[in-house]
Amino acid sequence: MNFSADFLEDLNEFLGSERSRAHRVLHHLSHFNSEFLRRSQFQDAFSEVAEAEGGEGLAESPLGDVARWTQEAAFDDNWLYLDLRPRIGRHEYLRIHFETLAAESVQVSEFLAFKERLVRGSRVEGPFANDGWVLELDLAPFGRGFPKLHEARSIGRGVEFLNRRLSGKLFDQRGRGDQLMLGFLRVHSYRNQQLMLNETIEDRSGLRSALREARRYLGRQDPESTWHDHASDLRGLGFEPGWGRQVSRISETMALLLDILEAPSPGALESFLSRIPMIFSLAI
Repeated sequence: MNFSADFLEDLNEFLGSERSRAHRVLHHLSHFNSEFLRRSQFQDAFSEVAEAEGGEGLAESPLGDVARWTQEAAFDDNWLYLDLRPRIGRHEYLRIHFETLAAESVQVSEFLAFKERLVRGSRVEGPFANDGWVLELDLAPFGRGFPKLHEARSIGRGVEFLNRRLSGKLFDQRGRGDQLMLGFLRVHSYRNQQLMLNETIEDRSGLRSALREARRYLGRQDPESTWHDHASDLRGLGFEPGWGRQVSRISETMALLLDILEAPSPGALESFLSRIPMIFSLAI
């Protein structure tokens, strides 16, 4: 059961005490010549009943909550199945019997199977029309235990969220954080272009020495000059593109990494990671 017991109890109590008005809402759905309803269609049907004579208070009822949360609906002669989103990133599934008006929570698999039966029953003919098979795709292996956002206020802050999670993970490794950072910087690349570090830097002490030497070198250069003006010298020290465009930015980024290696803190690591090129393509 996914819905809270309190909500289901309130909904069933309302459906039981307001059977006439609840029936009007549910049977109004038959005005659409389809077994599947979009969010807007379901809400339009509910609003027409709620705004008509005798519909007072429907919008503020538990059935009104169901209407606001509905993303899609499917129904046959007996059952109305609903996909509800009570809050961002959370879907719940509910079914209501047209005659008894009993409401109960269902699993997503049952909701999808119901829709599949509607499609097969009305559009599929032949020996496979009622074979009982429902297509299932298991995408869980692609998750790889990747952390997920749970709060609505985190929407749009995915990169910040991942940086914080990585910071915490690195400093939970009891001193292995700098070694993990070195390994990441050595393998970071994009389309066969090595980024950040090359094979010249082999260990943590070598990284420290190279960073110090690079900052001394950059301190003698024009702060407005670019990576391309000094690419040859910086590559000789073990560095690849990704530290920044101008000398001033490159030097700041290297200073951040030196601070992390000297006295690590999640704040400094988050700031450093935010400078590393991670996003290369956007799909709109």
